[in-house]
Amino acid sequence: MVYQISLYGENGKLINRKTITRSPEEFGDAHLVLDIDFKISGKAEAARLEISSVDPYYRVTAMETTDVILLAEGEEEIKSILYLYADMVIQQPIPSTLIQGNKLFVQGLTRIAPDGELIVECVNREGGQVGSGVIEVDEEDLGDGYRSFEGEIPFQVGYSSWIRVQVIARDGIFSGIQALSSVEVLVSP
Repeated sequence: MVYQISLYGENGKLINRKTITRSPEEFGDAHLVLDIDFKISGKAEAARLEISSVDPYYRVTAMETTDVILLAEGEEEIKSILYLYADMVIQQPIPSTLIQGNKLFVQGLTRIAPDGELIVECVNREGGQVGSGVIEVDEEDLGDGYRSFEGEIPFQVGYSSWIRVQVIARDGIFSGIQALSSVEVLVSP
């Protein structure tokens, strides 16, 4: 598995990016400590730290972000983790299942939903987008800040294909993606 750690400045400019490759034997060990160098022009700058994983077909499988304040000098202050659970959980479709037709049902829970909606993109192993849509997020809080989402997403394939269903929370700030979760399914016309 390949992981990318990216730091974006307040203007959306990439400040630094590191790529780490983990072997399958290391897959269960998710602990990571890494120093990321940066230079900023002022005394402080808002930024976004983004950690993503990429599958063997170079599709993003998951992404988590956190907004930070970079200081040109001074003491670092690291806040403790607020939530130990994922910001986004896909309940449907179930990974590695066969879906036939031209629509797939997407359902799950999210803590992050800019403007009350999420974007869904279906990407084949060649990197081509075979479907997309926008899903509304319910306003009711189900506890721990989670809200539900569900909807049908149209897709089009000419033959059986493995696709990655990416559910994306975009906010237009920094890199533009606040969170991303995905599953891979087999689809057939």
